[in-house]
Amino acid sequence: MTQSNISLHAALSACCVSAATACLEEPCWRTSWVSCFPNVKSRLPISQNPIAMNKHSNIHQKASTTKSVRQQAKSAPVSVQKKSVSKTKSKPSSQTVAATRSPSGMAVMSSGVAIAAAQLGMQPPVVHTTVQPVNQVRSHKPRLLWIGDVLVPTGFATVTHAVLNHLHHDWEVIVSGVNYEGAPHELPYQVIPAWQGGDMWGMNRFQHLCTEFDPTAVVINNDWWNVAQFAKIAPAGIPVIGYMPVDGGNLDPEAMVELNKLHAAVWYTDFGHQAACSAGFTGGRHIIPHGIETEVFQPSDRLAARRLLGLKVPSNAFIVGNVNRNQPRKRLDLTIQIFAAWIKQHNVTNAHLLLHCAQKDTGWDLRRVAAYYGVADRLILTGAEDIRDLQDAQSLRHIYNCLDMQMTTTLGEGWGLTTMEGMACGIPQIVPDSSALGEWAMPAVKVPCSRTLIHPEINTEGALVDEAPFVAALQALYQSKAARGRLAAEGLAHVRGETFRWETVARQFQALLPTAPRQAKRRQETQPLQLSSRS
Repeated sequence: MTQSNISLHAALSACCVSAATACLEEPCWRTSWVSCFPNVKSRLPISQNPIAMNKHSNIHQKASTTKSVRQQAKSAPVSVQKKSVSKTKSKPSSQTVAATRSPSGMAVMSSGVAIAAAQLGMQPPVVHTTVQPVNQVRSHKPRLLWIGDVLVPTGFATVTHAVLNHLHHDWEVIVSGVNYEGAPHELPYQVIPAWQGGDMWGMNRFQHLCTEFDPTAVVINNDWWNVAQFAKIAPAGIPVIGYMPVDGGNLDPEAMVELNKLHAAVWYTDFGHQAACSAGFTGGRHIIPHGIETEVFQPSDRLAARRLLGLKVPSNAFIVGNVNRNQPRKRLDLTIQIFAAWIKQHNVTNAHLLLHCAQKDTGWDLRRVAAYYGVADRLILTGAEDIRDLQDAQSLRHIYNCLDMQMTTTLGEGWGLTTMEGMACGIPQIVPDSSALGEWAMPAVKVPCSRTLIHPEINTEGALVDEAPFVAALQALYQSKAARGRLAAEGLAHVRGETFRWETVARQFQALLPTAPRQAKRRQETQPLQLSSRS
Protein backbone atom coordinates (compact mmCIF):
# COMPACT_ATOMS: atom_id res chain seq x y z
CA MET A 1 0.00 0.00 0.00
CA THR A 2 1.42 3.35 -0.97
CA GLN A 3 1.90 6.12 1.54
CA SER A 4 -0.95 8.13 0.00
CA ASN A 5 -3.27 5.11 0.18
CA ILE A 6 -2.29 4.50 3.81
CA SER A 7 -3.11 8.11 4.63
CA LEU A 8 -6.38 7.88 2.76
CA HIS A 9 -7.27 4.64 4.54
CA ALA A 10 -6.52 6.18 7.93
CA ALA A 11 -8.49 9.32 7.14
CA LEU A 12 -11.49 7.31 6.00
CA SER A 13 -11.40 4.99 9.00
CA ALA A 14 -11.24 7.91 11.42
CA CYS A 15 -13.97 9.80 9.60
CA CYS A 16 -16.29 6.78 9.58
CA VAL A 17 -16.30 6.88 13.37
CA SER A 18 -16.74 10.64 13.56
CA ALA A 19 -19.43 10.53 10.89
CA ALA A 20 -21.54 8.17 12.97
CA THR A 21 -21.50 10.63 15.87
CA ALA A 22 -21.96 13.64 13.61
CA CYS A 23 -25.02 12.11 12.06
CA LEU A 24 -26.74 12.27 15.44
CA GLU A 25 -26.51 16.02 15.02
CA GLU A 26 -27.40 16.43 11.33
CA PRO A 27 -30.36 15.08 9.33
CA CYS A 28 -29.70 12.81 6.39
CA TRP A 29 -30.81 15.25 3.69
CA ARG A 30 -28.24 17.81 4.83
CA THR A 31 -25.35 15.48 5.66
CA SER A 32 -23.64 14.06 2.60
CA TRP A 33 -20.65 11.77 2.54
CA VAL A 34 -18.53 14.82 1.61
CA SER A 35 -19.22 16.52 4.94
CA CYS A 36 -18.43 13.27 6.73
CA PHE A 37 -15.13 12.86 4.85
CA PRO A 38 -13.63 16.36 4.54
CA ASN A 39 -10.12 15.01 4.06
CA VAL A 40 -10.93 12.85 1.07
CA LYS A 41 -13.76 14.63 -0.71
CA SER A 42 -11.61 15.60 -3.68
CA ARG A 43 -10.60 11.97 -4.11
CA LEU A 44 -14.15 10.56 -4.15
CA PRO A 45 -16.31 12.50 -6.64
CA ILE A 46 -19.75 11.15 -5.76
CA SER A 47 -22.61 13.41 -6.82
CA GLN A 48 -24.86 15.06 -4.27
CA ASN A 49 -28.45 15.14 -5.44
CA PRO A 50 -31.29 16.26 -3.16
CA ILE A 51 -34.02 15.43 -5.68
CA ALA A 52 -34.20 11.75 -4.83
CA MET A 53 -33.91 12.42 -1.07
CA ASN A 54 -37.20 14.21 -0.74
CA LYS A 55 -39.54 11.26 -0.40
CA HIS A 56 -38.59 10.66 3.19
CA SER A 57 -38.90 14.24 4.37
CA ASN A 58 -42.24 15.77 3.29
CA ILE A 59 -43.00 18.52 5.77
CA HIS A 60 -46.74 18.25 5.64
CA GLN A 61 -46.99 15.08 7.66
CA LYS A 62 -48.10 14.75 11.22
CA ALA A 63 -45.42 15.28 13.83
CA SER A 64 -47.44 14.85 16.97
CA THR A 65 -46.09 11.34 17.59
CA THR A 66 -42.54 12.48 16.91
CA LYS A 67 -42.98 15.46 19.22
CA SER A 68 -43.98 13.22 22.13
CA VAL A 69 -41.11 10.88 21.37
CA ARG A 70 -38.65 13.76 21.51
CA GLN A 71 -40.01 14.90 24.86
CA GLN A 72 -39.66 11.40 26.30
CA ALA A 73 -36.19 11.03 24.85
CA LYS A 74 -34.88 14.12 26.63
CA SER A 75 -34.78 12.09 29.83
CA ALA A 76 -33.80 8.82 28.16
CA PRO A 77 -30.52 9.08 26.24
CA VAL A 78 -30.05 6.66 23.37
CA SER A 79 -27.22 4.24 23.95
CA VAL A 80 -25.12 3.66 20.88
CA GLN A 81 -22.59 0.88 20.68
CA LYS A 82 -19.97 1.33 18.01
CA LYS A 83 -17.48 -1.14 16.67
CA SER A 84 -14.07 0.14 15.76
CA VAL A 85 -12.28 -0.74 12.55
CA SER A 86 -9.00 -2.50 13.17
CA LYS A 87 -6.14 -2.41 10.70
CA THR A 88 -4.53 -5.50 12.26
CA LYS A 89 -5.78 -9.00 12.95
CA SER A 90 -6.34 -8.27 16.60
CA LYS A 91 -9.82 -8.18 18.02
CA PRO A 92 -11.58 -4.86 17.44
CA SER A 93 -12.28 -2.96 20.60
CA SER A 94 -15.74 -1.67 21.47
CA GLN A 95 -17.07 1.09 23.60
CA THR A 96 -20.38 2.68 24.44
CA VAL A 97 -21.21 6.24 23.44
CA ALA A 98 -24.17 7.97 25.06
CA ALA A 99 -26.02 10.38 22.82
CA THR A 100 -27.59 12.81 25.28
CA ARG A 101 -29.17 14.98 22.59
CA SER A 102 -32.82 14.22 22.02
CA PRO A 103 -33.48 12.61 18.63
CA SER A 104 -34.27 14.93 15.74
CA GLY A 105 -36.44 12.32 14.08
CA MET A 106 -34.27 12.44 10.97
CA ALA A 107 -30.71 12.07 12.21
CA VAL A 108 -29.35 9.16 10.22
CA MET A 109 -26.09 8.54 8.42
CA SER A 110 -26.18 9.18 4.70
CA SER A 111 -25.90 6.02 2.65
CA GLY A 112 -23.22 7.85 0.68
CA VAL A 113 -20.84 7.12 3.56
CA ALA A 114 -21.14 3.40 2.94
CA ILE A 115 -20.79 3.85 -0.81
CA ALA A 116 -17.65 5.95 -0.45
CA ALA A 117 -16.08 3.30 1.76
CA ALA A 118 -17.11 0.50 -0.58
CA GLN A 119 -15.40 2.19 -3.51
CA LEU A 120 -12.15 2.05 -1.58
CA GLY A 121 -12.68 -1.57 -0.60
CA MET A 122 -13.36 -0.73 3.03
CA GLN A 123 -16.32 -1.19 5.35
CA PRO A 124 -17.34 1.68 7.65
CA PRO A 125 -17.97 0.77 11.28
CA VAL A 126 -21.44 -0.51 12.00
CA VAL A 127 -23.27 1.51 14.64
CA HIS A 128 -25.79 -0.54 16.59
CA THR A 129 -28.56 1.25 18.43
CA THR A 130 -29.70 -0.45 21.61
CA VAL A 131 -33.41 -1.21 21.40
CA GLN A 132 -35.87 -3.47 23.12
CA PRO A 133 -35.39 -6.99 21.66
CA VAL A 134 -38.11 -8.34 19.43
CA ASN A 135 -40.21 -11.06 20.97
CA GLN A 136 -39.02 -14.31 19.47
CA VAL A 137 -42.08 -16.28 20.63
CA ARG A 138 -44.41 -16.38 17.65
CA SER A 139 -48.00 -15.61 18.50
CA HIS A 140 -50.99 -17.24 16.85
CA LYS A 141 -51.00 -14.38 14.34
CA PRO A 142 -49.02 -14.44 11.09
CA ARG A 143 -45.90 -12.26 11.34
CA LEU A 144 -45.45 -9.17 9.14
CA LEU A 145 -42.11 -7.43 8.62
CA TRP A 146 -42.78 -3.86 7.48
CA ILE A 147 -39.85 -1.82 6.15
CA GLY A 148 -40.40 1.92 5.94
CA ASP A 149 -40.35 5.28 7.70
CA VAL A 150 -41.80 5.32 11.20
CA LEU A 151 -42.11 7.84 14.04
CA VAL A 152 -40.92 10.71 11.82
CA PRO A 153 -42.96 13.44 10.09
CA THR A 154 -42.83 12.10 6.51
CA GLY A 155 -45.33 10.89 3.96
CA PHE A 156 -43.92 7.37 4.09
CA ALA A 157 -44.29 7.36 7.89
CA THR A 158 -47.90 8.50 7.61
CA VAL A 159 -48.60 5.44 5.48
CA THR A 160 -46.80 3.17 7.97
CA HIS A 161 -48.78 4.45 10.95
CA ALA A 162 -52.15 4.56 9.19
CA VAL A 163 -52.01 1.11 7.58
CA LEU A 164 -50.47 -0.70 10.55
CA ASN A 165 -52.99 0.92 12.86
CA HIS A 166 -55.42 -1.53 11.24
CA LEU A 167 -53.20 -4.48 10.28
CA HIS A 168 -51.69 -5.00 13.73
CA HIS A 169 -54.99 -6.42 14.97
CA ASP A 170 -54.58 -9.44 12.69
CA TRP A 171 -50.82 -9.54 12.28
CA GLU A 172 -47.85 -9.67 14.61
CA VAL A 173 -46.04 -6.63 13.24
CA ILE A 174 -42.33 -5.85 13.36
CA VAL A 175 -41.19 -2.59 11.73
CA SER A 176 -37.67 -2.03 10.43
CA GLY A 177 -37.94 1.73 10.86
CA VAL A 178 -36.24 4.00 8.34
CA ASN A 179 -35.19 7.25 10.04
CA TYR A 180 -36.04 5.77 13.44
CA GLU A 181 -33.37 6.17 16.10
CA GLY A 182 -34.56 3.83 18.81
CA ALA A 183 -36.38 6.36 21.02
CA PRO A 184 -39.29 5.20 23.26
CA HIS A 185 -42.70 5.02 21.62
CA GLU A 186 -46.25 3.93 22.30
CA LEU A 187 -47.04 2.15 19.03
CA PRO A 188 -48.86 -1.18 19.48
CA TYR A 189 -46.17 -3.10 17.58
CA GLN A 190 -42.42 -3.55 17.76
CA VAL A 191 -40.04 -1.15 15.98
CA ILE A 192 -36.31 -1.56 15.42
CA PRO A 193 -34.03 0.97 13.68
CA ALA A 194 -33.33 0.14 10.04
CA TRP A 195 -30.15 2.21 10.08
CA GLN A 196 -26.94 0.30 10.68
CA GLY A 197 -23.76 2.22 9.89
CA GLY A 198 -24.03 3.84 6.48
CA ASP A 199 -27.02 1.77 5.38
CA MET A 200 -30.05 3.92 6.16
CA TRP A 201 -32.57 1.56 4.53
CA GLY A 202 -31.45 -1.58 6.38
CA MET A 203 -30.65 -3.48 3.18
CA ASN A 204 -27.47 -5.05 4.54
CA ARG A 205 -29.39 -6.68 7.39
CA PHE A 206 -32.53 -7.59 5.42
CA GLN A 207 -31.64 -11.25 4.99
CA HIS A 208 -30.63 -11.46 8.65
CA LEU A 209 -34.00 -10.03 9.74
CA CYS A 210 -35.82 -12.56 7.58
CA THR A 211 -33.77 -15.38 9.13
CA GLU A 212 -34.15 -14.13 12.69
CA PHE A 213 -37.83 -13.16 12.67
CA ASP A 214 -39.11 -15.63 10.04
CA PRO A 215 -41.89 -13.34 8.73
CA THR A 216 -44.93 -14.70 6.95
CA ALA A 217 -44.68 -11.71 4.60
CA VAL A 218 -42.70 -8.51 4.05
CA VAL A 219 -44.02 -5.10 2.97
CA ILE A 220 -41.56 -2.42 1.80
CA ASN A 221 -42.86 1.14 1.48
CA ASN A 222 -40.14 2.99 -0.40
CA ASP A 223 -39.15 4.36 -3.81
CA TRP A 224 -39.14 1.81 -6.59
CA TRP A 225 -35.37 1.91 -7.08
CA ASN A 226 -34.81 0.99 -3.44
CA VAL A 227 -37.49 -1.71 -3.46
CA ALA A 228 -35.73 -3.20 -6.49
CA GLN A 229 -32.54 -3.54 -4.43
CA PHE A 230 -34.45 -5.32 -1.67
CA ALA A 231 -36.06 -7.63 -4.25
CA LYS A 232 -32.62 -8.53 -5.57
CA ILE A 233 -31.52 -9.95 -2.22
CA ALA A 234 -34.85 -11.22 -0.83
CA PRO A 235 -34.69 -14.79 0.50
CA ALA A 236 -36.66 -17.28 -1.56
CA GLY A 237 -40.01 -18.35 -0.20
CA ILE A 238 -40.85 -15.13 1.65
CA PRO A 239 -43.60 -13.14 -0.09
CA VAL A 240 -42.34 -9.56 -0.54
CA ILE A 241 -44.73 -6.73 -1.39
CA GLY A 242 -43.47 -3.35 -2.57
CA TYR A 243 -45.66 -0.26 -2.10
CA MET A 244 -44.19 2.42 -4.35
CA PRO A 245 -44.81 5.97 -5.59
CA VAL A 246 -43.97 7.12 -9.11
CA ASP A 247 -43.80 10.87 -9.77
CA GLY A 248 -42.57 10.79 -13.38
CA GLY A 249 -41.92 8.58 -16.37
CA ASN A 250 -38.71 7.04 -17.74
CA LEU A 251 -38.20 4.43 -15.05
CA ASP A 252 -35.09 2.24 -15.09
CA PRO A 253 -35.70 -1.05 -16.99
CA GLU A 254 -33.04 -2.84 -14.91
CA ALA A 255 -35.02 -2.05 -11.76
CA MET A 256 -38.17 -3.46 -13.36
CA VAL A 257 -36.42 -6.82 -13.81
CA GLU A 258 -36.07 -7.01 -10.02
CA LEU A 259 -39.59 -5.74 -9.32
CA ASN A 260 -40.98 -8.52 -11.50
CA LYS A 261 -39.74 -10.94 -8.82
CA LEU A 262 -41.98 -9.49 -6.10
CA HIS A 263 -44.98 -11.32 -4.69
CA ALA A 264 -46.84 -8.10 -5.55
CA ALA A 265 -45.70 -4.71 -6.79
CA VAL A 266 -48.25 -2.20 -5.55
CA TRP A 267 -48.39 1.30 -7.01
CA TYR A 268 -50.03 4.37 -5.51
CA THR A 269 -51.67 5.24 -8.84
CA ASP A 270 -52.45 3.81 -12.26
CA PHE A 271 -49.98 6.39 -13.60
CA GLY A 272 -47.27 4.65 -11.60
CA HIS A 273 -48.27 1.23 -12.89
CA GLN A 274 -48.33 2.41 -16.51
CA ALA A 275 -44.91 4.07 -16.15
CA ALA A 276 -43.52 0.83 -14.76
CA CYS A 277 -45.05 -1.21 -17.59
CA SER A 278 -43.49 1.14 -20.13
CA ALA A 279 -40.10 0.35 -18.57
CA GLY A 280 -40.59 -3.41 -18.70
CA PHE A 281 -42.64 -4.32 -15.63
CA THR A 282 -44.76 -7.39 -16.38
CA GLY A 283 -46.26 -8.20 -12.98
CA GLY A 284 -49.88 -7.97 -11.95
CA ARG A 285 -51.73 -4.67 -11.69
CA HIS A 286 -52.12 -3.67 -8.03
CA ILE A 287 -53.16 -0.09 -7.25
CA ILE A 288 -53.71 1.04 -3.64
CA PRO A 289 -54.25 4.77 -3.03
CA HIS A 290 -53.52 6.82 0.07
CA GLY A 291 -56.06 7.69 2.70
CA ILE A 292 -56.87 10.84 4.63
CA GLU A 293 -57.74 11.51 8.27
CA THR A 294 -60.91 13.53 7.74
CA GLU A 295 -61.49 13.76 11.48
CA VAL A 296 -58.29 15.84 11.64
CA PHE A 297 -58.41 17.68 8.32
CA GLN A 298 -61.77 19.37 8.05
CA PRO A 299 -63.07 22.87 7.28
CA SER A 300 -63.09 25.61 9.90
CA ASP A 301 -63.61 29.37 9.99
CA ARG A 302 -61.04 31.18 7.82
CA LEU A 303 -60.70 34.34 9.86
CA ALA A 304 -60.48 32.35 13.09
CA ALA A 305 -57.68 30.25 11.60
CA ARG A 306 -55.79 33.42 10.65
CA ARG A 307 -56.14 34.76 14.17
CA LEU A 308 -54.90 31.49 15.66
CA LEU A 309 -51.86 31.62 13.40
CA GLY A 310 -51.23 35.26 14.24
CA LEU A 311 -51.26 36.36 10.59
CA LYS A 312 -51.02 40.13 10.35
CA VAL A 313 -52.94 40.68 7.14
CA PRO A 314 -55.88 42.98 6.27
CA SER A 315 -59.35 41.57 6.81
CA ASN A 316 -59.93 41.48 3.05
CA ALA A 317 -56.65 39.70 2.29
CA PHE A 318 -56.87 36.96 -0.34
CA ILE A 319 -54.31 34.29 0.58
CA VAL A 320 -53.00 31.75 -1.91
CA GLY A 321 -50.94 28.99 -0.33
CA ASN A 322 -48.47 26.26 -1.20
CA VAL A 323 -47.85 23.63 1.49
CA ASN A 324 -44.84 21.61 0.38
CA ARG A 325 -41.19 21.08 1.17
CA ASN A 326 -38.68 23.68 -0.01
CA GLN A 327 -36.80 21.24 -2.22
CA PRO A 328 -36.08 21.08 -5.96
CA ARG A 329 -38.90 18.81 -7.12
CA LYS A 330 -41.55 21.03 -5.52
CA ARG A 331 -40.33 24.11 -7.47
CA LEU A 332 -41.44 26.77 -4.99
CA ASP A 333 -39.52 29.27 -7.13
CA LEU A 334 -42.13 28.73 -9.85
CA THR A 335 -44.92 29.31 -7.33
CA ILE A 336 -43.45 32.71 -6.49
CA GLN A 337 -42.84 33.53 -10.16
CA ILE A 338 -46.38 32.64 -11.23
CA PHE A 339 -47.94 34.44 -8.27
CA ALA A 340 -45.94 37.57 -9.15
CA ALA A 341 -47.02 37.37 -12.80
CA TRP A 342 -50.65 37.05 -11.76
CA ILE A 343 -50.87 40.03 -9.42
CA LYS A 344 -48.90 42.24 -11.82
CA GLN A 345 -50.84 41.33 -14.97
CA HIS A 346 -54.23 41.75 -13.28
CA ASN A 347 -53.32 44.46 -10.77
CA VAL A 348 -54.42 42.39 -7.77
CA THR A 349 -53.76 44.50 -4.70
CA ASN A 350 -55.03 42.33 -1.81
CA ALA A 351 -53.41 38.97 -2.65
CA HIS A 352 -50.75 37.35 -0.47
CA LEU A 353 -48.68 34.21 -1.00
CA LEU A 354 -48.31 31.87 1.97
CA LEU A 355 -45.57 29.23 1.80
CA HIS A 356 -45.67 26.67 4.57
CA CYS A 357 -42.31 24.96 4.60
CA ALA A 358 -39.06 24.83 6.52
CA GLN A 359 -36.78 27.62 5.38
CA LYS A 360 -33.56 25.65 5.95
CA ASP A 361 -33.83 22.87 3.44
CA THR A 362 -32.46 21.85 0.05
CA GLY A 363 -34.35 24.43 -2.02
CA TRP A 364 -34.34 28.20 -2.33
CA ASP A 365 -33.83 31.30 -0.24
CA LEU A 366 -37.50 32.13 -0.58
CA ARG A 367 -37.22 35.70 0.62
CA ARG A 368 -34.56 36.46 -1.98
CA VAL A 369 -36.65 34.86 -4.73
CA ALA A 370 -39.69 36.89 -3.67
CA ALA A 371 -37.60 40.06 -3.65
CA TYR A 372 -36.28 39.25 -7.13
CA TYR A 373 -39.83 38.97 -8.50
CA GLY A 374 -40.96 42.06 -6.61
CA VAL A 375 -43.39 40.39 -4.20
CA ALA A 376 -41.41 40.36 -0.96
CA ASP A 377 -44.10 42.44 0.74
CA ARG A 378 -46.73 39.83 -0.24
CA LEU A 379 -44.85 36.78 1.06
CA ILE A 380 -45.94 34.97 4.23
CA LEU A 381 -43.69 32.21 5.58
CA THR A 382 -45.33 30.06 8.26
CA GLY A 383 -43.01 27.08 8.41
CA ALA A 384 -40.35 26.45 11.01
CA GLU A 385 -36.82 27.72 10.54
CA ASP A 386 -35.48 24.17 10.35
CA ILE A 387 -37.21 21.14 8.86
CA ARG A 388 -36.76 19.22 12.11
CA ASP A 389 -38.99 21.68 13.99
CA LEU A 390 -42.35 20.70 12.60
CA GLN A 391 -45.94 21.40 13.57
CA ASP A 392 -48.54 18.84 14.49
CA ALA A 393 -51.56 17.97 12.38
CA GLN A 394 -53.95 20.25 14.28
CA SER A 395 -51.71 23.26 13.61
CA LEU A 396 -51.43 22.22 9.97
CA ARG A 397 -55.21 22.19 9.70
CA HIS A 398 -55.24 25.87 10.59
CA ILE A 399 -52.69 26.53 7.84
CA TYR A 400 -55.01 25.05 5.23
CA ASN A 401 -58.10 26.75 6.60
CA CYS A 402 -56.54 30.22 6.53
CA LEU A 403 -56.23 29.97 2.72
CA ASP A 404 -58.58 31.16 0.00
CA MET A 405 -56.88 28.95 -2.59
CA GLN A 406 -54.11 26.36 -2.66
CA MET A 407 -51.66 25.78 -5.50
CA THR A 408 -48.68 23.59 -6.31
CA THR A 409 -46.08 23.87 -9.05
CA THR A 410 -44.46 20.51 -8.39
CA LEU A 411 -42.64 18.68 -11.17
CA GLY A 412 -44.49 15.52 -10.18
CA GLU A 413 -46.09 13.70 -7.26
CA GLY A 414 -46.23 10.08 -6.25
CA TRP A 415 -49.50 10.97 -4.51
CA GLY A 416 -49.76 14.57 -3.25
CA LEU A 417 -50.94 14.42 0.35
CA THR A 418 -50.89 18.18 0.88
CA THR A 419 -53.37 18.63 -1.97
CA MET A 420 -55.55 15.95 -0.43
CA GLU A 421 -55.37 17.49 3.03
CA GLY A 422 -56.24 20.90 1.60
CA MET A 423 -59.25 19.42 -0.18
CA ALA A 424 -60.37 17.84 3.09
CA CYS A 425 -60.34 21.32 4.61
CA GLY A 426 -62.52 22.66 1.79
CA ILE A 427 -59.82 24.65 -0.03
CA PRO A 428 -60.06 24.90 -3.85
CA GLN A 429 -56.98 23.54 -5.63
CA ILE A 430 -54.92 24.41 -8.71
CA VAL A 431 -52.52 21.63 -9.69
CA PRO A 432 -50.34 20.53 -12.62
CA ASP A 433 -52.09 18.04 -14.88
CA SER A 434 -49.43 15.37 -14.52
CA SER A 435 -48.45 12.24 -12.57
CA ALA A 436 -50.60 11.41 -9.53
CA LEU A 437 -52.31 14.81 -9.30
CA GLY A 438 -53.48 14.47 -12.88
CA GLU A 439 -55.18 11.21 -11.92
CA TRP A 440 -56.83 11.28 -8.50
CA ALA A 441 -57.25 15.05 -7.86
CA MET A 442 -60.31 15.33 -10.07
CA PRO A 443 -62.09 18.23 -8.31
CA ALA A 444 -59.22 20.65 -9.00
CA VAL A 445 -58.29 23.08 -11.73
CA LYS A 446 -55.64 21.22 -13.72
CA VAL A 447 -53.04 23.24 -15.57
CA PRO A 448 -51.31 21.74 -18.63
CA CYS A 449 -47.60 20.94 -18.61
CA SER A 450 -46.21 21.28 -22.14
CA ARG A 451 -42.54 20.91 -21.20
CA THR A 452 -40.67 18.21 -19.36
CA LEU A 453 -37.38 18.00 -17.51
CA ILE A 454 -35.15 15.05 -16.64
CA HIS A 455 -34.08 14.80 -13.01
CA PRO A 456 -30.35 14.39 -12.43
CA GLU A 457 -29.07 11.00 -11.34
CA ILE A 458 -32.40 9.14 -11.26
CA ASN A 459 -33.19 10.26 -14.86
CA THR A 460 -36.96 10.28 -14.39
CA GLU A 461 -39.18 12.80 -16.10
CA GLY A 462 -40.62 15.89 -14.44
CA ALA A 463 -43.47 17.99 -15.87
CA LEU A 464 -43.05 21.78 -15.94
CA VAL A 465 -46.35 23.60 -15.53
CA ASP A 466 -47.27 26.31 -18.07
CA GLU A 467 -47.31 29.83 -16.64
CA ALA A 468 -50.00 31.50 -18.79
CA PRO A 469 -52.86 29.04 -18.08
CA PHE A 470 -51.84 28.94 -14.42
CA VAL A 471 -52.13 32.72 -14.18
CA ALA A 472 -55.51 32.52 -15.93
CA ALA A 473 -56.71 29.90 -13.44
CA LEU A 474 -55.67 32.06 -10.48
CA GLN A 475 -57.53 35.04 -11.90
CA ALA A 476 -60.67 33.05 -12.72
CA LEU A 477 -60.97 31.67 -9.20
CA TYR A 478 -60.05 35.01 -7.64
CA GLN A 479 -62.90 36.69 -9.49
CA SER A 480 -65.53 34.01 -8.79
CA LYS A 481 -66.46 33.16 -5.22
CA ALA A 482 -69.10 30.80 -6.61
CA ALA A 483 -66.46 28.85 -8.58
CA ARG A 484 -64.29 28.58 -5.48
CA GLY A 485 -67.25 27.33 -3.45
CA ARG A 486 -68.13 24.73 -6.06
CA LEU A 487 -64.56 23.42 -6.22
CA ALA A 488 -64.33 23.34 -2.43
CA ALA A 489 -67.55 21.33 -2.08
CA GLU A 490 -66.59 18.86 -4.82
CA GLY A 491 -63.11 18.36 -3.39
CA LEU A 492 -64.43 17.81 0.12
CA ALA A 493 -66.94 15.20 -1.07
CA HIS A 494 -64.26 13.48 -3.16
CA VAL A 495 -61.73 12.91 -0.39
CA ARG A 496 -64.42 11.91 2.10
CA GLY A 497 -65.35 8.97 -0.09
CA GLU A 498 -64.91 5.35 0.97
CA THR A 499 -61.93 4.96 -1.38
CA PHE A 500 -59.75 7.25 0.69
CA ARG A 501 -60.47 5.82 4.13
CA TRP A 502 -57.36 4.31 5.73
CA GLU A 503 -59.49 1.36 6.80
CA THR A 504 -60.28 0.70 3.14
CA VAL A 505 -56.61 1.03 2.23
CA ALA A 506 -55.62 -1.45 4.95
CA ARG A 507 -58.22 -3.97 3.72
CA GLN A 508 -56.63 -3.90 0.29
CA PHE A 509 -53.25 -4.71 1.82
CA GLN A 510 -54.87 -7.48 3.84
CA ALA A 511 -56.20 -9.01 0.63
CA LEU A 512 -52.70 -9.13 -0.88
CA LEU A 513 -50.97 -10.58 2.16
CA PRO A 514 -50.74 -14.37 2.53
CA THR A 515 -52.54 -15.68 5.60
CA ALA A 516 -50.81 -19.06 5.99
CA PRO A 517 -47.19 -19.44 7.15
CA ARG A 518 -44.87 -19.92 4.22
CA GLN A 519 -43.61 -23.44 3.48
CA ALA A 520 -40.81 -22.84 0.96
CA LYS A 521 -37.20 -23.00 2.11
CA ARG A 522 -35.08 -19.92 2.09
CA ARG A 523 -32.50 -19.46 -0.62
CA GLN A 524 -29.08 -20.02 0.91
CA GLU A 525 -26.96 -18.15 -1.57
CA THR A 526 -26.73 -14.36 -1.43
CA GLN A 527 -26.07 -11.77 -4.09
CA PRO A 528 -23.81 -8.72 -3.82
CA LEU A 529 -25.69 -5.62 -2.79
CA GLN A 530 -25.39 -2.31 -4.61
CA LEU A 531 -26.71 0.41 -2.33
CA SER A 532 -28.56 3.33 -3.84
CA SER A 533 -27.18 6.76 -2.99
CA ARG A 534 -30.63 8.29 -3.29
CA SER A 535 -31.42 8.73 0.39
